[in-house]
Amino acid sequence: MDTTQAVARVTQAMNEWLLKDDGVEKAQALVRLRQAEHDLAVLEGAESESPTLTRLLVKLKHAEHALAKRGGDKQKVAEALVKLRDAEHALAKQGGDKEKIAEALVRLKDAEHALAVEQRRAQHAHAQDEGNQKKIALALVRLREAEHAHAQDEGNQKKIALALVRLKEAELQTVANGGQGDLDRLSKELETARLALLSQQNDGDTSNFFSSESVHLPGMLNPNSIAGSIERVCQSSWRCESDFQALAGMP
Repeated sequence: MDTTQAVARVTQAMNEWLLKDDGVEKAQALVRLRQAEHDLAVLEGAESESPTLTRLLVKLKHAEHALAKRGGDKQKVAEALVKLRDAEHALAKQGGDKEKIAEALVRLKDAEHALAVEQRRAQHAHAQDEGNQKKIALALVRLREAEHAHAQDEGNQKKIALALVRLKEAELQTVANGGQGDLDRLSKELETARLALLSQQNDGDTSNFFSSESVHLPGMLNPNSIAGSIERVCQSSWRCESDFQALAGMP
């Protein structure tokens, strides 16, 4: 394709985009337009790492991300966002502003961790379909690890604390299903994580954390079900998962 053909392709893509009503078809047309603009710039001699070409790449990835959101597939949306953030980071580096580079890198890492969460969630769902309890438990640990990393990116201390509690619960479940691990150590780590979560809500006061009612969250391990290996797992008066999430300010 020569430059003349590329210009004609841009013009055609622009006309198609203008004629489309809002919706998936218009989003698809915008992707075609941005791709045509990018291809034209390459044919006109734009260097592969020039700011001009990178700006066009950012526009293309932005259009692809918008189209992915229309589709509703969370993993595809996350993948498209990583590509967009990567292009934005490349553009920031070309600009040379250290603050903008750092901000773009933070957004890129956040997008990568969000993608990891979606990938791990899909793997966990696949393991559940197979019905292998060990695989399910291991996949859940990996999902919780990804969620914890993503929460750390966001910097919300309550979400971080809740994610850590869920991770420790998943690790205990893995051991309960025959995986390797120190039950006593993990139970203590879970207790510490739960105390830290309550501390986030109560500004450091954990005096009301323990209860004589022996109430567990849904899905929480029963110490007696692991052959007595865990004598004490942190118990609380929280009665339901929604209460637990509300404590951390999560939906």
